[in-house]
Amino acid sequence: KVEDINIYEIAKTYDKDYKEDHKVAMLMSGSYITNLANNVNVKVDFYLIKGLIENLLNYLGFNNRFTFEKTEVKELHPGICAKVLIDKKEVGIIGKVHPSMYKEDIYVCELSMTKLYEYKTGTLKYKEASKYPEIKKDVAFIVDKNITSQQIIKVIAKAGGSLLKDIKLFDIYTGEKVKENEKSLAYSLTFSDNRTLTENEVMEKFNNIIKKVTDELSATLRDS
Repeated sequence: KVEDINIYEIAKTYDKDYKEDHKVAMLMSGSYITNLANNVNVKVDFYLIKGLIENLLNYLGFNNRFTFEKTEVKELHPGICAKVLIDKKEVGIIGKVHPSMYKEDIYVCELSMTKLYEYKTGTLKYKEASKYPEIKKDVAFIVDKNITSQQIIKVIAKAGGSLLKDIKLFDIYTGEKVKENEKSLAYSLTFSDNRTLTENEVMEKFNNIIKKVTDELSATLRDS
């Protein structure tokens, strides 16, 4: 009767041809963080486990080398399943367990450590935190349901240039306020530099991001 589950296992596996692979498997369900005193309850969802994988791969030195690509696996939900790629080669899978297998929301990930060992990474280096203040901007785009977050992030990163240090997807909405064939994706953008940025500088980049996304992906600003 445990409702909140966050577990992993590292072990050797064998395919039908008895080929060995060293893998790490993760399973999450229920709440990831619960703090009744502060009324905090963070539920597990696809983007939470995806974020954990992103943090793990960044920590291992694969910054800017990994992507997620939509795929289909019969045991996983057809709309909530993706391959994990490093240098465009598959190293794992992530997704939600198919509802026909289990009615509760269960999210899983499997990564091949054998494949991860094959990639070379640079020496992990300490980077001093910036002494200058960051400026954060939030923006939400309404796009066709077939447009992926990865496509949007790619356009945002290019348009933001060197001043844009971080892009985080924090909300996906489908419902009454958007059309049936559309979805809204909201992003938090962090700008910083080795000096104090002006509001005008940031707004110039921010407006350029909005223009590029709306032009290249036929998107519209939510609530605009």
